[in-house]
Order: sequence, then C-alpha cells, then structure tokens
Amino acid sequence: MASFILIAFAAIALVISVINVTKTLGQMNNMDAATQAALDNAVAANAGSGVSADMAVGLVSGIAYVTLAITVIFNVLKIIIGILGIKKSEVMGTNNFFMIWGIIFLVFGVFGLAGIMSLLGFCNLMAGIVAPLLFIIFAKQKKAA
Repeated sequence: MASFILIAFAAIALVISVINVTKTLGQMNNMDAATQAALDNAVAANAGSGVSADMAVGLVSGIAYVTLAITVIFNVLKIIIGILGIKKSEVMGTNNFFMIWGIIFLVFGVFGLAGIMSLLGFCNLMAGIVAPLLFIIFAKQKKAA
C-alpha cells in the first residue's frame, strides 16, 4: 500500500511541478509592455545593484529550472523506490530497504510541508510523510514476521 501511495502522489507532484514552472516561465517570457515597464522601473529603483531587468528575469528562470530539476529527480527517485517496494514486499529479509527509505523520505518530507494547503502540498504530505511512515511500519512488521 505504501509503495502505491508513494508512486501515485510522487507522479502527481511531478506533473504539477512541471506544469507550474512552465506556466510561470511562459508568463515571464511573454510579459506585456506595461508589465515589462513596471519591472524595468522596479529594477531602476535599485540602480546601484547593477542588475538589469533582463538579468533579473534570467536569474529567476535559472533558479526555477534548477528547482524543477531537483524536484523531478527526487520524485522520479520516489517512483523508482515505490516500484522496488512493490517487488521487495514479497521477499523475506528486505525490511532494511523499507526502513532506510522510509526514514530518508520522512526526513525530506518534513522539509516539504511548507505549502500543505494546496494540491501539491497534499501530494508532498502523502508521498513525503504518509508513505514513508507506512514503509517504516511495514519494515517493522516484516522484521517481526
């Protein structure tokens, strides 16, 4: 059950993240003249920084792509571990697999709880807290059996 929760909600979080970043960057790249002028004025107000509006947009785009890459890698890892969890659930002596990955994902899941009042936040809760807790419980049950 934990593996299915992990796979499903990691996949949903992955899709939401990709959509959010591409929509946001698309809006940044297609600013109308008034928005571009407002951005230019805001950057000009901080003229001593030496950053132009284009540089600011480029910096934000770069940060968004790096963040997206980390999110994609981490959610793909969750999906892979979920698939391995399905396969290993039938094998005796694999409780360490579930315990280790449960603890790792639980630690990272706690850090991902900031935006829990959204669909992405709910997916992070399920794939980052609930599924890892179920992994740990399953590991203890396998060890006891």
